[in-house]
Amino acid sequence: MNAVHPLQDLAPFDLRSVHLPATGRLEPGKRISRNIRLVQLLEVGGMGKVWLAYHAGLDTHVAVKFMSEQSASDPAVVARFEREAKLAARIKSPHVVQTLDYATTTDGIPFIVMELLEGQDLAARLESLPKLSLEDTSGVLIQICRALAKAHALGIVHRDIKPENIYVSESDGELFVKVLDFGIARDEARPASITSSDVTVGTPSFMSPEQLFRPKEVDHRSDLWSTAVLVYHCLTGKLPFEGDSYASICVTIHGGKFPAPSTVGANLPAALDAWFEKALRPEPDERFQSATEMADAYLALLDKAGLLPCWAVPRRRKSDPPGYSTDAFRLSDTPRLRSRVTHRGKVAVVAATGVALTAGAVLCYRSQALAIRPTSLFAPHLDPESEIAAPVIEPSISWRPPSVATALAEPEHELPRGRRVAEKAMVRKAESQRPPVLEAPPPANETSPAPGEASPASSATTSAVEGI
Repeated sequence: MNAVHPLQDLAPFDLRSVHLPATGRLEPGKRISRNIRLVQLLEVGGMGKVWLAYHAGLDTHVAVKFMSEQSASDPAVVARFEREAKLAARIKSPHVVQTLDYATTTDGIPFIVMELLEGQDLAARLESLPKLSLEDTSGVLIQICRALAKAHALGIVHRDIKPENIYVSESDGELFVKVLDFGIARDEARPASITSSDVTVGTPSFMSPEQLFRPKEVDHRSDLWSTAVLVYHCLTGKLPFEGDSYASICVTIHGGKFPAPSTVGANLPAALDAWFEKALRPEPDERFQSATEMADAYLALLDKAGLLPCWAVPRRRKSDPPGYSTDAFRLSDTPRLRSRVTHRGKVAVVAATGVALTAGAVLCYRSQALAIRPTSLFAPHLDPESEIAAPVIEPSISWRPPSVATALAEPEHELPRGRRVAEKAMVRKAESQRPPVLEAPPPANETSPAPGEASPASSATTSAVEGI
């Protein structure tokens, strides 16, 4: 039985070069390892080629990135290529391309095995579309900031954030972002990095002032500056710092002046101008100090302008840090559309529920009360406006309150038990408070007996007495 080891006791993943059998010329069908077989050439670049391959061990397709033969002859470039694989493998984020393996052929050509991505890079997308919508741009920014937050926490600075290194795929109408190419990244935890701090690397329009003029001072805040330039480009379709040559671009970046995005892009809120003003400051200490702060500040401005994306929700619990939650409703980090319920809306829902429950309880109580309330003992001669009414006396009719037998004349099995008990209680109370018998007055057309003559009733009474 295999022993279980704590995570810290496990050896780190070894990405050292593993020499494989010679494969000859790269072509479809060639095996570059026991499990990996090349399928199709996907892309050719200045640094090498990217192939579609089939991984038999994982039963899935993967992407294999080869260095060019010319680049493979330069030890510094080879070391940078190897470092790209190692750094990318260390960053555990769904927004960083996953590295599966690193090896070299016997011909000395290094290659990286990566997950296969479906979609296109952001540069190609911006070529087909002049610019992105505010919501799509917000999703791109938040996901890049998540990837950078993971990298910066490990002391890794990308140093080349640009549209070509941002891969975008579309799922259910939403954009999912992955950050590519950590080839010129610098590991701040290792001062003796392969990429020298004195070398200026990157794409000029997306390079921070310290990258251009003070390479030794480059840190994680340089990535944030480049991200702000990318967001500006997505929203407006233009770059904040432009020039006809490398020198003119450097001069423009050094000046730090750029057109406000609300004056360049249509339908952009003016509140975003302040965000760009801070994010593109020439001095790093005057910018946002972390990727999380940068993302939260952006969403806060959209929230004030009433343009907060539906997948962003303000954190309201006291135990949570201030900011916005964009992944409380899913396991992955993919922004998904959801209805945003504010605190005031939640209170309104609770109040409406309480009112509905109270009204239902009142109606239920009234219906039960009517079901057990006995019918009036004096109906139909009672005044409906009052509880007690005098009986109506008709001529030659002797009126008496109903007896118990009369009140209980209806079969009991047809009434609920509660109603029968209530009726009996009401009848007993009525019996105890029975009024005296009322006699109807004689008719007006009958003549009264003459003086000295006894009435028939009195004569009958006298005869009965005499008989005794």
